[in-house]
Formats: sequence, structure tokens, C-alpha cells
Amino acid sequence: MKHIKLLIILLIGFIFTVSYSLTSQAAEFNFGVKTVIPDNQIDKGKTYFNLLVKPGQQQELKIQLNNDTDKDVIVSNSIHTATTNINGVVDYGKGKNNTNIDLSNRMEDIVDLPAEITIPKHGKTELTLKLNIPEKKFEGMLAGGITIEEKVNETKKAKTNGVQNRYAYTIGLLLQENEKLDIKDNPKLGEVKPSQVNNRNVILTDIQNALPKYMNHVAVSANITGEGKSKSVYSYEKKKMQIAPNSHFYFPVPLMGEKLKSGDYTLHLKLTSDEGKWDLTKNFKIKSDVAKAYNKKDKSIKEDSNYMNYILIGIGVLLVVIGTIIIFQLRKRKEGK
Repeated sequence: MKHIKLLIILLIGFIFTVSYSLTSQAAEFNFGVKTVIPDNQIDKGKTYFNLLVKPGQQQELKIQLNNDTDKDVIVSNSIHTATTNINGVVDYGKGKNNTNIDLSNRMEDIVDLPAEITIPKHGKTELTLKLNIPEKKFEGMLAGGITIEEKVNETKKAKTNGVQNRYAYTIGLLLQENEKLDIKDNPKLGEVKPSQVNNRNVILTDIQNALPKYMNHVAVSANITGEGKSKSVYSYEKKKMQIAPNSHFYFPVPLMGEKLKSGDYTLHLKLTSDEGKWDLTKNFKIKSDVAKAYNKKDKSIKEDSNYMNYILIGIGVLLVVIGTIIIFQLRKRKEGK
């Protein structure tokens, strides 16, 4: 099956501070977007939605769509709850394998929007979203994103051998019932397990943010030792990460071409955010059959050169033995004469 290359452009105020005009957007895309900021926007200087809402509230949100091309443009629309990907980056689209934890409400259940809409050539239209805030009060913040993506042109796709650029905008949507959030970071550790990322051995560490708030400026330093030992076996650190509300992600500790070895281990993880520091530990086990299976598939593992060392040592010993025998035989012949 031929693949479609998807280029996602995130136009979210808390990621990008540059404001794009509809004209400049249309020069790069076949369409442009502009949010219509409502009165209950907490910070009206932002171009994404950050709304103060009430239980049971119903509201319509508007996004202006612009098309400066000579053809109609069909876009597909979707809403997704924010998650965190393996790189420690918040994903406002449909993140692959990303999941949420302890989530009371999902954006997919709160926001209704049309699956498709047509933007007329050299024209404009409005995308209307309907908010249905739950009757039961929620704490903290609900975070998600509205993705507006140009629909694939199957005819053009066929002419380009199945490779076609697709462009999408993702606009942040944050909902909260209190303007100030009095919730403090409290990260937890989930499972720790061997795995692979891009066919490379890693130790995956499940870092959890079960609270309805962002964890910002997250830095992680992971050190893995044998259980009950102090010597480091594997280690890795990374900074400048962010974790979405009520989400978790698997922080990978790469083995850098080293083999997985079976045994009992302890993860020592130091985690910091802009609200504090935490020292977290977790024991885990790597089974022999699991290690062998992953090592077999990891192409970055350097071939074990020990066997060659053994061969060279063996050859050296053999040469010494042969040399000793030859010298002994020569001396014996000399004495016989």
C-alpha cells in the first residue's frame, strides 16, 4: 500500500507565539483558518480557545475558513482529547497509541462538529462547533485540539504514485470552570518494561500525570541499576518536556546499541517540573526469552567480538605449544648426535 505523507502544522498559541494571517496561510496551504474568540475567553490575546465555562453550559464556537484558490477545498474536521507522546510533547491531534488516565470527561463527548465542510473557491465559510459542558462540575482543566485537514484528492494521489502532501491545522481547546487552578503537580510511576522504539532496544518508563492540569518544563534523569546494587547499567536524561492533563507517556531509556540482559533491576528516576522535584523508584524484571527476542531484532547491537578474542588466544596457545615441541625435538636430535 502506498503511503500518504502527512504534514501537520500546529497553530496553537501555547506552542507558537507567531500569529499567521489568512493571506500567508493561504500561500502555503489551499486554505486558512482564524478563530473567532468568544467573550468567555480567559486570555483574549491568545489565538486558541481557552474558555471559562459553567456546568451544563451550551455554546457555539466559530472558526473562519478561507480559500484563495481557484477550486473548492473540502476539509475534514475532528476533535481529540490532548495526550502526551513518547517524546514528552503534548499531542492535540489523534496521537498514535497515546492514552489518558483518570479522565472524567473527553473532548470527543463534549464537542460536536461537522465531519466535513466545503470552502468555496475564492471564498470563506464558517466552521461551527457546539459545546455541551457536562452537568457535573469538573476540576482543573480539560484539554484538546480541533484538527482541520484538507481531504485527500484521490485523482491527484494516483497521478503522484500515491504520495501526496496533506495539510492540517490543529487549534487548541482548553476548558476550565475556575480561572485559577489550585492543583499541584504529583507525578507517579507506572510499569517499567523492556521494549523497542524504531527497532532499537529501550527500557520504557511509564510516567503518569493523573491530575487535570499540565506539567510544564519537565526534565527526567533515569538511572537503571541491578536490584540492590549501585552501579549504573543504563542511563538517560531529557529536558524541556510537557505532560498533558490526565495523561501519561512511556519515557524511553535507549540502550545505545547494548544488548538487553535478563535479570532483576531497579529504576531510579529524578523528575522535575516548574513546581517541584521528585525521586521515584521501581523494581522490574527482564526475562531471558524477552531479552533474546529483542536483541535478535535490534540491528544497532554490535557483534560480540569475544569469540574472536578466544580464537586468537587459542591460536596463540597452539603456536606456543608447537614451538615448544619443535624446540624440544631439535634439542633431542642435537643431543643424539
